Amino acid sequence: MLKINLLPPQLRRKKKRRVVVFEATQTLLILIVACEIVAFLSLFVFLSVRINSKQKELKGIRAEIDKLQAEVKEVRILEEDANKMEKRIQIIDQLMFSRLSWSRKLNEISSFIPDNIWLTSLSLSKQAVSQPGGAPVVKNVLILRGKVLALPGEKAVNLIGVFMNNLKFNPSFFETFSDVEFMGTTTGVIGEKEIVEFELRCPFR
Repeated sequence: MLKINLLPPQLRRKKKRRVVVFEATQTLLILIVACEIVAFLSLFVFLSVRINSKQKELKGIRAEIDKLQAEVKEVRILEEDANKMEKRIQIIDQLMFSRLSWSRKLNEISSFIPDNIWLTSLSLSKQAVSQPGGAPVVKNVLILRGKVLALPGEKAVNLIGVFMNNLKFNPSFFETFSDVEFMGTTTGVIGEKEIVEFELRCPFR
């Protein structure tokens, strides 16, 4: 049903305006939230800067590590080359010493050879050598092979014995060898002359 207000305007009820009033607690809460947001943003920016700085430092450290690893690798290569060179020098020294030593030994052997005996070969070998009161031991041995031309009234075996005694009673020769062993003979003929081939064995100490 339609209602009509017939009262004059001055007597009519005026509508109350709604006024929004912010309480102090609401204002404080808003300020706290705003401060927290600002603090969070500040912390985020600070951490981002720190992370970028640390990442740059880490990159620099990794580059330094790579550089050091390359230097270490180079040093190791140089050390290996130095070790190889040192081993080569040692081998050369040993060969030079061995050459000088063998030259002296060969001169001694040639000076001990009686007349009518000549050597046909010298060789090195590994052979089992009998030990006093024990089992044979494999050692390096010097094999001397030669020939004897016995004159009338001489025995080839006697000349071989003289050669062996010359070797045995020489102190310099026995610095290297422990014995001179007679390994046997074979008889051959050159022209009309009888030739005796013999073999001696000198074990190394």
